[in-house]
Amino acid sequence: MKYVRYLILILKHKYFVFVEGMRLHVPIARLIKHDMSKFRPSEFFVFAERFEGQGKGLPEEALPPRLRKRFADAVDLHHSRNDHHWNYWFHRGVYPMSWDARNEMIADWLAVSRLRKSNVVQWYSRNKNRMILHRDDRNYIEYKIGYLPVSPRGLRRGDRVRERNYRQRDEDLVISGTIDQVLEDGMILVRTDTSYRWPGTLLFLHDADVE
Repeated sequence: MKYVRYLILILKHKYFVFVEGMRLHVPIARLIKHDMSKFRPSEFFVFAERFEGQGKGLPEEALPPRLRKRFADAVDLHHSRNDHHWNYWFHRGVYPMSWDARNEMIADWLAVSRLRKSNVVQWYSRNKNRMILHRDDRNYIEYKIGYLPVSPRGLRRGDRVRERNYRQRDEDLVISGTIDQVLEDGMILVRTDTSYRWPGTLLFLHDADVE
């Protein structure tokens, strides 16, 4: 029966979230309450129909129109009830996400990937442009899941770079170091090495200015 199968699916998901959440130091109380709203009738029956009933195995665009509308409404409702979704924070205009909510979201993604036997990095790469995330949230999430964003010139975290004409107090300096993070708008965060007067300093540079 689809409702029993979906109940088992929820419980498996909650188990994997608990395992991943413990690794990310998410509070136990939060992990126990994870996705409890899915047991409410307003979510449970629609999700059961989507994942274990009429819509099982179908891409969203192939769902029957009525089910697609009901599912979209249920998803929006679920997001509004649970702060481990970025949508919850976006609709409230509050950024960045709280520390615990952010880690629970990562645990949620990792749990889904384990349940579906998929790759969370590949999933994130396909969907990241649909997510409206604060820069701090995005950088932290990408670091934790092991996603290596690429700058416009193809630079990645860990690459060695150098800038010859860094200006500091009217003095031209040669900056070299390792990319710590690739940010938005072509910016990179470089951890300098001994060629700079303060080794280990983090500097924001533009990838077009380094070699």
